[in-house]
Amino acid sequence: MAGAVHARRGARLIAGAGVSKRQWDAFMPGVPDVTRFPARVWSRLHNKYWRRPRPDLLTYAPGGGLASLRHALADYLRTSRSVRCTPEQIIITTGIHQSVDLAVRLLSDPGDVIWTEDPCIGACAACCTYPACNRVRSRWTTKALTRPPTT
Repeated sequence: MAGAVHARRGARLIAGAGVSKRQWDAFMPGVPDVTRFPARVWSRLHNKYWRRPRPDLLTYAPGGGLASLRHALADYLRTSRSVRCTPEQIIITTGIHQSVDLAVRLLSDPGDVIWTEDPCIGACAACCTYPACNRVRSRWTTKALTRPPTT
C-alpha cells in the first residue's frame, strides 16, 4: 500500500517486526535447523489427521487456546516436569513474538521499567517499545546483571 501513514508507534512496531536477513543457521536462538525438518513424517501425519477435519478446528480458537491441548500440556507438565498447574493457567500462543508481547501487556503498567538482556531476541526488543514501557538494556557478566549507567 504505497503512501500508507502509520502512527510513530505503529511505524516502530512494523520496523521491528521484520525478519533477520539470516533465516536459519547454526546457533540462532529460537530458530530451528529447517534443513532437518521431518517433512515426510509431517506430511503423512497431516494427511492422516486432516483428511476429515472437525469444523471446530477450522474456526477461531477459544481464548487461551484449544482446551484439549491445554489439558494435555498441564498433564505433561505435572507428570514430566513436576509443575503444578491447571489448564486455565496455560495460554497457547503462536510463538515467541506473541508470547513476549502478551506478557509485556499483561504484566506491565505505564511507567514500569522492563529489563532485557543486550543483545536480546528481536521479539523482546520490539515488544518493549510500547510508549508506557521504559526498557533498560543490561549485560550479563559472570558475576551479575549489570545496570547501564544512567544519563
